[in-house]
Amino acid sequence: MRPMTRISLCICLALAWTASAEAQDTVFVEAQPAAQPQTQTVEPRRGARQGSVYLSSPIFLTDGGVVNPAVSIRPNEPWDPSGGIGIGGRFGWEFGMLVPEVHLGIETNFSGSADISRITHVYLSLGARLQFLNASRFIPFVSAAFQGNFWEGFSEADFPIDSSFTFSPALIAGGGVAIEVTRSLGLEASVNVMADFDVDDVFSSTQVLLIPRVGGTVYF
Repeated sequence: MRPMTRISLCICLALAWTASAEAQDTVFVEAQPAAQPQTQTVEPRRGARQGSVYLSSPIFLTDGGVVNPAVSIRPNEPWDPSGGIGIGGRFGWEFGMLVPEVHLGIETNFSGSADISRITHVYLSLGARLQFLNASRFIPFVSAAFQGNFWEGFSEADFPIDSSFTFSPALIAGGGVAIEVTRSLGLEASVNVMADFDVDDVFSSTQVLLIPRVGGTVYF
């Protein structure tokens, strides 16, 4: 074979091999799965504001003493308190573990006394909750507050004995647990103890109540 023919043949073979290699590379690249951008799932943060609605059941640990004319037809007669029921609301704002909060509600205790069918108090409290945040859905807490109670008695005919509610200051403290059902909704249960200091002589002595509460909370 002539030299020029050999050179031409070698050049043609080299070009053919290069073209074949490039084609294989193209097929290999196209066959690879497209690179997926790495994404990081960020769990939404729970809202820092809290709003609750709850039911309560006030239970007198003391005997109720005697009551004044503001809540009794016959003053200085012993009052025999029994079980009670109430409803209340709470609003709080989180600052980490500390939650300043305000409560507003109404509670009624029934009575076995001759002239009182029930005694009711409307309350407003200002205090704070200390919540022990953790990685679970169960958030224990303790709380304490100053509470203003406004008492009024009702006779057997269920009409107010006095047209105005009588003020009495109190302190309330307790503890419980909040269960986060979702990032915006929770359930709560707590047990509280209230000492009513009776400075305006609603009762004849300081009264102590045990108050369980159950309710729901919205975080927003």
